[in-house]
Amino acid sequence: LDKEAFQTLLQAPVLQAVTTLSVNGWSEEALPTVVIDVRLPVEFKHDKQEGRINIPLSDLRSQIPSLDDDARYVVACNDGCRSRLGAYLLNEAGLDAYVLAS
Repeated sequence: LDKEAFQTLLQAPVLQAVTTLSVNGWSEEALPTVVIDVRLPVEFKHDKQEGRINIPLSDLRSQIPSLDDDARYVVACNDGCRSRLGAYLLNEAGLDAYVLAS
């Protein structure tokens, strides 16, 4: 598939974006919510956001088995490119994942 076909047929139907306001409104009792920042450690350290855990995109696939199947994941980065790929990988692994809208 070329890039356009991939985005139209596969990526777009799988990904859902959420805002910070929506994430803050989700009830922790219903489903634990984990915000994963997929930036590089140096980027994360320089601009650390409270409440996020850092799993660089390059490590995310290998970390999937250690993630909680019963949690909701919100994936974040600087510009949305890496977070879209991260959320896609998590969704494809059967996890409930969203992209944090910038």
